[in-house]
Amino acid sequence: AVEAYGKVAASGGWGLSAKFGCVEKPLWRQKLYTREMPRLVEGYKNAPADTKGHYLGALANLLVHIPRAAVEPDLPKVLPLLVQAIKANQPSAQSAALSLLSALIRPDPAAKSSPGASTVASLLQGHLVTLVSGLLEGARMRGQIKVRCLSLDCLSALPPLIPFSSLFPHRHLVTASLADCLSDHKRCVRARAAECRNAWYMMEG
Repeated sequence: AVEAYGKVAASGGWGLSAKFGCVEKPLWRQKLYTREMPRLVEGYKNAPADTKGHYLGALANLLVHIPRAAVEPDLPKVLPLLVQAIKANQPSAQSAALSLLSALIRPDPAAKSSPGASTVASLLQGHLVTLVSGLLEGARMRGQIKVRCLSLDCLSALPPLIPFSSLFPHRHLVTASLADCLSDHKRCVRARAAECRNAWYMMEG
């Protein structure tokens, strides 16, 4: 059920596309998001602690397929939940949350609309402890190469985005923790870890 939202929202997911005879109206993803996002957020708030992760996973899997412009007005609600989803014990939810977070903090230059860096930075600053610890856990998650790579990509993007004064307390933890990633058996992870560690070493106030 957690992955169902992503499969429905994906292009052609579960055969729900014009290619398979379905009526595909304009803005259908935006309408799906507008209808389901409040339900998932409310469900997360009211759910017992042991089931909150399911709502986070469903939300992350939905959001990753929604046009960014539709998500931007809800960033104050969405970003804190994405940070929580990164720490969820569900690889599919983590991967979806990391993909969206990476897109938000590393905007596509070709996009006509993207949230201002200052807006994203200010929203993330209140969740840095959870965010950094979640990304470090993801960077060392065995058996999930996509999660490891996306976590390192997000960590690398933080120094240019977040003020030095906010990141500095986390620098030693990040650079020390990345030592394990430098010996990862996957070359792409090792390369990202080296780039990320250098970014944190070189950040200036």
